[in-house]
Amino acid sequence: MRVFATALAFATAALALVPGRSGFERRQSAIDNYITTQTPISKAGVLANIGADGSKDQGAKSGVVIASPSKT
Repeated sequence: MRVFATALAFATAALALVPGRSGFERRQSAIDNYITTQTPISKAGVLANIGADGSKDQGAKSGVVIASPSKT
């Protein structure tokens, strides 16, 4: 039984040394993907809040930026 426990400990240690993507690299990749996807959405939202042609300008004069077009 002791041999099995020792072998299991060595196998676990060996697997920990296998090269692969670290947790940091996976998180960084996820953040980069989110930023790439979200940037055009956010930019469009900001531009929509600028009068006189923004879709959410609610009749604001040209160049006026609406901070929160929410009606709630």
